[in-house]
Amino acid sequence: DLKVFYNAFSPNGDGVNDTWLITDGLEKYPDNNVMIFDRWGKEIFNQTGYLSSDPNRSFSGKDYDDGTYFYVLKVPSIKFEKSGYVMIIR
Repeated sequence: DLKVFYNAFSPNGDGVNDTWLITDGLEKYPDNNVMIFDRWGKEIFNQTGYLSSDPNRSFSGKDYDDGTYFYVLKVPSIKFEKSGYVMIIR
């Protein structure tokens, strides 16, 4: 289920790719934990029970600068962990 990780989004309000979608099906695992870090390694977001289907989702609705950020997704119930990057492009 957890195979699709989009690595870019453009929160510019045009209705196209405005939010970051981790994967379809993440809602099946309410114990998921998503952490986002800036390029210096500072944690800027941490949420358990992240729902990528939330239409207002953009790292907790905050407006971050364009650039590359790094994520860690953990799902303890299925012993799943994935890390990677996501870019904000306007």
